[in-house]
Amino acid sequence: MAAVALLSLTVAGAISAEAQQRKGKEIPTRLAIKFMHETYTASFSGNVKSSSPSCVGGRKVSVIRRANGSKIATDVSSNNGKWRVDLQGVPKSGAYFASTPKKKLNTKKACGAAQSPTVQVP
Repeated sequence: MAAVALLSLTVAGAISAEAQQRKGKEIPTRLAIKFMHETYTASFSGNVKSSSPSCVGGRKVSVIRRANGSKIATDVSSNNGKWRVDLQGVPKSGAYFASTPKKKLNTKKACGAAQSPTVQVP
């Protein structure tokens, strides 16, 4: 009985490893956000970080209000990973975060999706 269980685990592990190879490599990505405001204007900014320079620039970044999931602004990161969205007026108070989707580089590599920690708007 133990031999059958071991064989099952070995076969399942081999299938899982094969599926991972076909899937390709996903390069981890991190995303940061901060909020700045003055009397009549506000902005969200941050950066995209990754061990691969290909995963830093050209990433679409969305700023999302946590309470209702609404996308309030988008930007595309520069070659050094910086992004910024300027708003007219100050957004509603609450928690906001930035998100960037997975970016496919080629058939075997992709940049992972990322979500920033939340930032509080007073």
